[in-house]
Amino acid sequence: MRWPLNYSSMPVVIDGVIHWIAFDTLPRRIISFYLTSEEFSEVELPECLAHSRYPYIFNFKGSLAAY
Repeated sequence: MRWPLNYSSMPVVIDGVIHWIAFDTLPRRIISFYLTSEEFSEVELPECLAHSRYPYIFNFKGSLAAY
């Protein structure tokens, strides 16, 4: 599986998991890489952000947040 990532955006690291937004897909997705198991996963952004041109993810008190 191949995920196009926008490397100009900063990844977010929380509890040993690196998160990015895949900008070349619609709806937008968050791609996660688990450092301990070396596995990838993906999840679609909520509907209100899934088609946003520039969604943003960040660490909010230890949780992944988006706007």
